[in-house]
Amino acid sequence: MLALVPRLRASHTTDFRGTEALDAGEARTLRRFFEGNPVSGLLWVADDAGAVVGVAYAERATDYFTQETHGHLGILAVAEHAEGRGVGRALLQTVEDWSRDAGFRFLSLNVFASNARAIEVYEKAAYRADFVRYVKLMSR
Repeated sequence: MLALVPRLRASHTTDFRGTEALDAGEARTLRRFFEGNPVSGLLWVADDAGAVVGVAYAERATDYFTQETHGHLGILAVAEHAEGRGVGRALLQTVEDWSRDAGFRFLSLNVFASNARAIEVYEKAAYRADFVRYVKLMSR
């Protein structure tokens, strides 16, 4: 599963976070789960003949504005060779079912602004942008 971490960013990086930092952050979340400290997270794994082809991690989150508890999809990654086979959609549906069954009114997720492919997938699945985060680098 940790081998899929680089797929979360693929070629989508940010101006102020290097690929090492992005990978380390996602790996920390997965390791925390594996070490038994998932904070309230759940992990789903898609496999094909025993090989991991996808992973989804979701957790309970609190909305900044309303303080409403909701589901948050933190990680969704599919192995490159499994793309286009419905693995990501099946994992997304599983997380949506968990969120609905938990009684949450909504499910949130984050996506890099440059990740047009993921944005297209999420928009086809009826996700809509909620707010946009802007960042400015401060010179030292």
